[in-house]
Amino acid sequence: GEDGSYDATIQSVPYLHILETPLIQNQLNLTVLLETRLQLFEAFCLPTIRQQTSQSFIWIIRVDTRLSTVHPRWMLRLITLLKDDPRFFLIERDGNPAWRNGESSEQLSASKVYTGDRRRREYYLASSSHKHIFETRLDGDDGLHSQYLQYIAEESMRYILQEPSPAFFFWCVSQEIEWHPVIIERRDGPYLTA
Repeated sequence: GEDGSYDATIQSVPYLHILETPLIQNQLNLTVLLETRLQLFEAFCLPTIRQQTSQSFIWIIRVDTRLSTVHPRWMLRLITLLKDDPRFFLIERDGNPAWRNGESSEQLSASKVYTGDRRRREYYLASSSHKHIFETRLDGDDGLHSQYLQYIAEESMRYILQEPSPAFFFWCVSQEIEWHPVIIERRDGPYLTA
């Protein structure tokens, strides 16, 4: 937090891990969809990130630059959900910038930032030129296994420490769990079940 309790953990790792979630972008007129996305974010996405075993990451949640003016109650709802974790940065920004080109570091410094620890943000910005950068994109209606970010960091470092070190590489999830509702026909009418 603001007391610097994270400093030793963050500074001891040779990488910056940035988790990014584009949420509520270019759809402000679709209010039912927006409400549904917020419910999915709150029910699925947010709890899985709070439960990560690794603490060495920041999470950038990008929302439409007009959300706070067009739908202020939804912006307040997001701020309330995210404000207690210093790793979670709610920002107004359109588009999907990438850290490897310096775009994400610019978005973090140039965008309006509503949540997250200021000193942690400054550390990431200052360190982005000399540390390895891992980016993970997570949609707002998806979740991650509690050890996923730790696993990605450990595996990435294994490859980086090899000679010659790769300049750029991707990890793709090879397994997933999907939930689909099932409609079962009964005599008294159809009903939804999981």
